[in-house]
Amino acid sequence: METTYAMLNAGGPPEFIAGKLNELVSRQEDRSRRLTEKEAEQNEFNARDSRFYTSKEEIRGLVSKLQVPPSDEL
Repeated sequence: METTYAMLNAGGPPEFIAGKLNELVSRQEDRSRRLTEKEAEQNEFNARDSRFYTSKEEIRGLVSKLQVPPSDEL
């Protein structure tokens, strides 16, 4: 964008420069949108991963309780 602005100051054709600036702004908005989507995907994955390991640990605890010799609670 800085280069495009420098071209405008140097006397470049304003229509061309405006078109290029619009193209750059569009690309920037697209990348920002994609970044936001990817961050949401990563957060969802991390939450799912956390739930998996929590469940896994709970199951291990239950299995170890069942493997202990019988008691009145069992």
